Amino acid sequence: TLRTNVEDSIGMGRTAYASRCINQQLMAAKDSDAYYLWLSMRNKLYYTRMQTDSMKVTMNRIQQYISSCNHKARKPGRGGSDFNLLQAEWLLAKGVWHTAIMGRPDSGLVYNNKAIEQLKKINARPQLMLSALTNQADYYRQLGKLDYSADAYMQALALSDTMNNPNANTAVELGIATVYTFLADYENSNKWWKRAEQHVSEMQRADQFIFYNNRGNGIARKFNLSVVINLYNNSLFFSGRNYTMNTTNCYNLV
Repeated sequence: TLRTNVEDSIGMGRTAYASRCINQQLMAAKDSDAYYLWLSMRNKLYYTRMQTDSMKVTMNRIQQYISSCNHKARKPGRGGSDFNLLQAEWLLAKGVWHTAIMGRPDSGLVYNNKAIEQLKKINARPQLMLSALTNQADYYRQLGKLDYSADAYMQALALSDTMNNPNANTAVELGIATVYTFLADYENSNKWWKRAEQHVSEMQRADQFIFYNNRGNGIARKFNLSVVINLYNNSLFFSGRNYTMNTTNCYNLV
């Protein structure tokens, strides 16, 4: 669908194309529900660009619209109505806002869990549920609830395996490997890092950074310095930073 295509474009950094599509759909929206649903897509673009002021204003606009017409909520059906879907999208955005922007993953988790409940009711497209589950897993990790995080990632993996989308699997595999690293379960973390390593060359640049940086963190915990220096230098390359890791600052890190 067009929405999925635009979301994928935002994820791949094709923001100019995504912005054009969003603007076209906003102008062509058949009703207010459709208009605000595309406005929520623009909000994802704002987040990608870290335009936090615009993101906050847009979320408030969407919230005011939802509050003014909650009577429009319809009986959930296949895919859900635009209004029901809009509510789920807004809840997801609030979770991201509280966690990534405000640094409050506990509040983010509350909104995200409400979004998951809403998505289940409307039987929304798998991509949205996958985003909600991976967000849930990440928020649990940030709260130090690593077992809960691993469980959420496994649920996300079961879903992504049905989607025939390599990019979806990549994000989940990186998350699982990272959680096992935080759990100090190096046997399982290494298994998942090796699984993710098979398609590093096809990863988006941001995922490549996560791979090298987080895998480096895991190896640093075991003080394997010769390997960790190489991984951190790779992560710094993919982050675009002009910096080289050496033995001295690696010792300082660990």
